[in-house]
Amino acid sequence: MYNGAQSDFRITVSDDGTTTTITDINVADGDEGTDTLLGVDNLVFASPGRSTWSLSPPNPTISEDGGSLTFTLSRSNPNIAETVFVSTVQDQGFTNNGDYMGLLNQREDFAVGDA
Repeated sequence: MYNGAQSDFRITVSDDGTTTTITDINVADGDEGTDTLLGVDNLVFASPGRSTWSLSPPNPTISEDGGSLTFTLSRSNPNIAETVFVSTVQDQGFTNNGDYMGLLNQREDFAVGDA
């Protein structure tokens, strides 16, 4: 197990996929140096590097004449910068000549500290 978050390390896989090099890039919390590993299936870090995401309300829906819908996307780990892509789906009724304005892979950037 590596101490710290995954974002504290640079992970490089060789072109042929046989070796993985792990380099500690945050020496402020203790320098773990560089390791070259063979046959890696899984890496474990003391702190999670990625967030889990939640949507509020959890299953937002809107009626055809309901106007617009606002929802909130939040994450579990505000300690690293992350990007998520958001899409919405029309799964009921008809588009009615384009009055449904969905999202398709809209980029949302979360800076360190943003939840």
